[in-house]
Amino acid sequence: MVPSEFQGRNAITVADADATIDDANHIDQSTNDVNHAENSVTHLELFEAVEESVLSCKPLVDFFYHFDKSTKTVDNDSDFDDDDDTCADEGEEKKQKRKNYGRGRHAASVTLSDRRVAICNVVKSVKFNKTRARRLFAGMIPLLNKIFEEESYFTTKSHESESDGSVVDDDGNTSDVNNGDEDCTSEERNERGNGERMHEESSSQSILYLRCCAYLMEAYLRGLIERITHKRKPRNKNSNNTTINSQNEHNLQDAIPIIDEAYQVAEILHSALFPLYQLSTADPTKTLSKQSKQTISSIFGVCETYWHGHFEDREQFVTQLIPLLLIKCLDVTAQKADIKRLFSIREALNLLDFEDEESIASLRLHLLRTVSSPLFLQSAEGRKFISHLFQLHPSFVIDLHQAIKVQLPEVKKSILKAYAEIYFTAWKTSCDSRENDSQKDESEDIQTAIEENALQDIMHAGIHAAVPNTAKTVRLVLDQFYTKKKTPAVESMLHRLYGPLLWRALSSSHARVRTQASVVLVDTFPLRDPHAGREATEVCVKKSVAALASLLEDDVPSVRVAGATAASKILSSFWVAIPSKDIQFLLNIIIAKHASDATSSNVRSSAVIAIQTLLEEEKTHAVLRPLLPSLGNLIHDKTEKVRLAVVKLLLFVKKVRGMKYYHVVPAHHLLVRLEDEGCRGNPTGPVAMALTDLLSNSFFPSSNSKKKAVTMTEIINRTLRLLTDNPGAALVFYRNASSTLSVGSISKLIAALMKCLVMFIDEEKEHRREDFGGDINNISTSLKDGVSVEDSKKGNDTNAKLFKEKNNMALMATIAESISALWDSIKNELSQSQNESCDELLKDVFSGNVLTEVYEHFASKFENEEDFEDSMLGDCFRACVAILHCAGKMDEVKIEGLRTRIVKNIASLNSISVEKRSKMNFSPSVSLLCVWGMTENVSQCLGSSITLYFGGDGGEHDVEYCQESKESKKRKSFAKVNAKGKSAQLLPQLDMDVCIGILGHILKGCFPASVSARENILTSETAYSAIEGALGMAQIAAENILKPKVVSLL
Repeated sequence: MVPSEFQGRNAITVADADATIDDANHIDQSTNDVNHAENSVTHLELFEAVEESVLSCKPLVDFFYHFDKSTKTVDNDSDFDDDDDTCADEGEEKKQKRKNYGRGRHAASVTLSDRRVAICNVVKSVKFNKTRARRLFAGMIPLLNKIFEEESYFTTKSHESESDGSVVDDDGNTSDVNNGDEDCTSEERNERGNGERMHEESSSQSILYLRCCAYLMEAYLRGLIERITHKRKPRNKNSNNTTINSQNEHNLQDAIPIIDEAYQVAEILHSALFPLYQLSTADPTKTLSKQSKQTISSIFGVCETYWHGHFEDREQFVTQLIPLLLIKCLDVTAQKADIKRLFSIREALNLLDFEDEESIASLRLHLLRTVSSPLFLQSAEGRKFISHLFQLHPSFVIDLHQAIKVQLPEVKKSILKAYAEIYFTAWKTSCDSRENDSQKDESEDIQTAIEENALQDIMHAGIHAAVPNTAKTVRLVLDQFYTKKKTPAVESMLHRLYGPLLWRALSSSHARVRTQASVVLVDTFPLRDPHAGREATEVCVKKSVAALASLLEDDVPSVRVAGATAASKILSSFWVAIPSKDIQFLLNIIIAKHASDATSSNVRSSAVIAIQTLLEEEKTHAVLRPLLPSLGNLIHDKTEKVRLAVVKLLLFVKKVRGMKYYHVVPAHHLLVRLEDEGCRGNPTGPVAMALTDLLSNSFFPSSNSKKKAVTMTEIINRTLRLLTDNPGAALVFYRNASSTLSVGSISKLIAALMKCLVMFIDEEKEHRREDFGGDINNISTSLKDGVSVEDSKKGNDTNAKLFKEKNNMALMATIAESISALWDSIKNELSQSQNESCDELLKDVFSGNVLTEVYEHFASKFENEEDFEDSMLGDCFRACVAILHCAGKMDEVKIEGLRTRIVKNIASLNSISVEKRSKMNFSPSVSLLCVWGMTENVSQCLGSSITLYFGGDGGEHDVEYCQESKESKKRKSFAKVNAKGKSAQLLPQLDMDVCIGILGHILKGCFPASVSARENILTSETAYSAIEGALGMAQIAAENILKPKVVSLL
């Protein structure tokens, strides 16, 4: 109830005001303390300025803005403008008059903002009683009425646009229809211009006057709120006054009376909002537009304070405030502070009459625009404001939902989360209002509208959407309901709304509907009424299991996939709640039927994925452990998706305590699968990489602090075993090693394998009583964790036999290929600065004559090929290719004699029989020469040989290449000793069939060395021209040879 002294707008007397002042003495001392600027302003000076403004705006405006331009300081307050015309041209007489307003000795040090605060504090002070307030606001009313009635804040141009036929468009541009200025003289134009400037200055004065009145009005309202609030607060804190305290807290929300004069001023200011907004958008001058916007903001403050203060008839002061503030929030220049401002007065929207649609049609459209505004959706207050809009009227709920629904298919995920929060908050608020609000019928209608017209429509779209992505997007809007489904209210709502939709959709004739319904079944399981009891829950679970079984045995593969996914998620989350018979029944379908489904690879892969999902729940391990081996054969499935799903399952099993992945799929099956992935032409595919990750600890175990450190000798022993038992799998494994091993570990393994290769060669030469010419000590000193010959031989009996077996050549070739594959896997990483030490290690190991001697060992087998089997020669060729490939990663100057050996082999081709030539492939040697910068030399050699054969003037010119010369990439003229006496090596003229054989391997071969040589030739213009010219001459010669035969036939 309102106290008796506040009953009636004029009921409080002067004595009551004095009593109010006495009560206000309990306010903190900080309220009465004012700064030096305030002490320089008194209420008498304020009254004088207001009363002098009966006929003109100038006195009150000057009272706020009367600084001397030469003495005032810069104002940083955005609400004030130092460029006002009121201070532009001031004479001595005006300046002296300003001093009479009592600025005192602090004039030069007080800013405009300080001046405003000082004046407003006078009105806000507890000493400013009701009598003074009546005098203040009564003095404002006449001029305010005059300004409002005459619209003096409009400029002359604005008036002319209404009276003289001018047209003002939406952007404020004025177009004169009559064009009357054409007949005016220059004097008339000047006179007219002076009049317009005077009118503009008068408009500026009127706008500033409204702004000053708004400051004073807001200050008075804030001071009144503080005084009334303090008076209504209880002073006795004894526990016996609990009832009184509760009554006082209730009274704080009662309407606060206000004097008629202040009410009338606030009403006039509120009525000026729309005209000022029109002026701010249509005014041709920037100054007035800026002043209008600032004045609108000040009047906004008055209306908001009036509303938040719960003053009498406060609903009268939001009719223009809400539309303009809403327009401001929807503008592109709006900020989050504007959204907070609008949110603070959201309760005023409850005053809207939604039954009269015509009266709020425009405002209704603006409110609907908020649901698509990014600023509203990105701010917490904006989302809460939209949620509050759902509480206004049941009919408006439908419009809001439709406005949101059209946005859903193409919005970002962050916006979908915002809509999810809006819907959940709106529904939760309606439920709370239904329980607490006195108007339960209206709240019930709103809740019903939200559930049936909004939420259920979204649920229906999530199940029956024609596009799967749209269904997924729509379901995200209900995500907050799913995450909080254990709440009784949410669970009851989901059962009430999804009940008529879900069970019917699960048995729909359309496969897509059944698929999308299975996803909803997972999100809502168990779809039950929490108040129905245990028996109803059991019926619901039984019904859900039957629906899952129907999905798993569906005729459409995509539905079976969705059924397996749904069953695995439900079983994983509710393993204890579902009867064991039902669990056994569903698992039997997934493992026995889906895993062996021959009609669809998607069904087979989904079965494996479903089992992996179940393994995430620890309670399922005891049941699934004996069932997992039945999925092992899928490792050899013909579809890569299924194989990858099995390997991922094994990787997951590897992390589960008490399970071993090799119990699901035996190790030899994994190696066979790894080798087969390489044979399929995809050695670095997803399955091969996943298998490498799975087997990495088996062939390259990592050191464990709880166990003994793993030495390089043990790693080499495991590596040799892998290379011996399954060389194909080993090569694929080492090609993908960089995905699981560090660059340092791979570099050490490369060095250790190279040492092993050298030791194998040395052992073989020792057996043949030959000496190895390479520097094996260079390799030994380069290893920090090296492998000694004795350790390798004593590692185990199996490795010791490797030195004596006849198939030692195949092992050495595989070692060479593994070295090349490992080096390729880290080629890019070695160029990085943090791996510089690893790069230096490899260069130290492979520098010198080591690679040359290793290559010589394998290449020499071709000179006496009649002593070796074809399989052994094939192994030697593989080793040569791998060694040359490794040499291509080194600088030429660091490898001694290898180039000389390659040139010698090419030169010896002319002395080899044609039958042997056809079996040889020299593209690796040519590729290495191209990598070392001899692309043009090789091309000139091949081109000149072809040209000479077909009658060109190639003569006896050979291509010269000097090993020691730094100008090795340049072409030489003849095979001579150079001027410095350094020996030169030649790329000699080759036989025609040799040249054609080399070119054939390079131009059409798919061998990696052929591809590398082809790329080098194509990127060199000189090399390309040499080959093109030679082949062109060969074509002409062939045509000349065939031409007589063609003529004779004709």
